[in-house]
Amino acid sequence: MNGARIKTWKARRGRGYARKISFEGIRLINAGNPIIIDQTYVNRMAGTMGGEVEDDSLLSSGDLEISDVTYGGVTGSSSDARMVYFNCESGARFRDIVVEDVQMSSFLFWGGGAIVCGPQ
Repeated sequence: MNGARIKTWKARRGRGYARKISFEGIRLINAGNPIIIDQTYVNRMAGTMGGEVEDDSLLSSGDLEISDVTYGGVTGSSSDARMVYFNCESGARFRDIVVEDVQMSSFLFWGGGAIVCGPQ
């Protein structure tokens, strides 16, 4: 189960944005991805569901900007050590991403959670 998630599709061409998004006062229980921005999402199940699977090498998410996003007052637990995950490509356009007052724990991992930014 995902928590506060922004998922964008890669595309051959085009521009777009995800902006002015706020996740506040959320309580999560045993979430797999408590806080996640996935800018490199591709529907890998499309081929098994009768759809067309695109060649990842032809796709890009560089023309999509994610900005003015706030995660605040998020509490609860994670099923993973990764509490905050921003999956972005080189050259990704992220700005004004605020993570504040996040209090998460993990049932399975000791030593606190990780904040990760990078490709999968």
